[in-house]
Amino acid sequence: MRFYDSEIKVLEVLWEHGELTAGQIAEILGKEDGWKRTTAYTVVQKCVDKGYIERKKPKFTCKALITKEEAQMSSVSEQIEKSYPSKIAFFKAYLNKDNLTNDEIKGLFQVIDDLKK
Repeated sequence: MRFYDSEIKVLEVLWEHGELTAGQIAEILGKEDGWKRTTAYTVVQKCVDKGYIERKKPKFTCKALITKEEAQMSSVSEQIEKSYPSKIAFFKAYLNKDNLTNDEIKGLFQVIDDLKK
């Protein structure tokens, strides 16, 4: 999944507030980010078309169909795949002793041990 910043903004509103009407989303984004109502409706519709949001009648209540964690993981995975030949290459580039404390290194070993189980 590839997310545009505007789609993430709409999803963040739903993750924070739960189910809302498109009008309520537009109102929140208008106050927080200066969005026009038509802009919010357009982005909501794009999210519906992509399957990120479900919109139900009669009040056009919107519900996020993906979690924040799923969206984050998808975005990170896509970026890694574009930029590195493998996940191991990414980890070698990102995780080096100069960037990590001993506690962080211990924590990473714990994550790896947990993945082995």
